[in-house]
Amino acid sequence: MSPGSTLPMVEASGAISGVLGSYFLLHPLASMRALFFLGFVPIVAYVPALIFLGLWFAAQIASATLSVLSEPGVGVLSEDSLRACC
Repeated sequence: MSPGSTLPMVEASGAISGVLGSYFLLHPLASMRALFFLGFVPIVAYVPALIFLGLWFAAQIASATLSVLSEPGVGVLSEDSLRACC
């Protein structure tokens, strides 16, 4: 991965967000089973789809904000903002 490369970068976060958004639209009252780690202890919890989608979006925005400083040239923020508006 080089900032000067002319090859496009494809991210999986767009596909995952699309699947999560579709799941929420089809099943708005459903819960999703999620795996969290508290240190080294895995915890399985049931989270409502809307909350899970909100947490996913917040994590993507946080990741984009932090990656702007460490990886210039990666278009994470533009992809997330496009998904939010459309």
